[in-house]
Amino acid sequence: MSLTALFLVTLLSTSASSSPPQEGLGRSDEILRLDCRSQLARRELTLFGNGTARLRSGPLGEEQLRLFELDPGERDAIVDRLREIDLSEAESSTLSAGGSWVEICALTVELPGAAPISRSFARYDSLPLALSRVRELAVALGDRVEEAGRAAGGLPPGYRARRGDCLRRVDGHLFRVLNYTSDGKGVELEGVDQPLTVYVVADELDREYLELVTDGCRP
Repeated sequence: MSLTALFLVTLLSTSASSSPPQEGLGRSDEILRLDCRSQLARRELTLFGNGTARLRSGPLGEEQLRLFELDPGERDAIVDRLREIDLSEAESSTLSAGGSWVEICALTVELPGAAPISRSFARYDSLPLALSRVRELAVALGDRVEEAGRAAGGLPPGYRARRGDCLRRVDGHLFRVLNYTSDGKGVELEGVDQPLTVYVVADELDREYLELVTDGCRP
């Protein structure tokens, strides 16, 4: 389990039992949404009023959809946590260095009885504490959705991509590692069974790639 997902589990286990039922939540109401996208890929997490967490992630136009159901106590614990965080003075920011693989994120919180709050930022921005806490909560929930639906296996713990490694993506396609980007934060991969070059954030390979193929890169 990732550290962010463990953070969420800890939060829910300590809060869910004491959270009173939430009122004013419709089944399709969007409580929390974090939509991060670059020119190459997208990762969108949405939590609905009925406790359904939806994750769309992957290369643009090829996003994979995953769903996870929170029980009412878990959902209410997240709502309570969001109520405790004051985003009113946390300003949007998109000042970090850009690049085709650097994500720009849009975060929206919409709680019962309160006006929606939306903020935007780039992946490597230094965020105000309140905004950082909500982002961490959304990322942790997305990781939990991902881990719940992940196939058995996965990349080796602590895996670091090496030139020539062959990885199987969530959609089943094979990709060969070519190199790291000049700043060391991204990995360049080429499709084995399709003519495609992609860039992935180095520390998020396990979100899109499920297996290190050890018997060679063959379609």
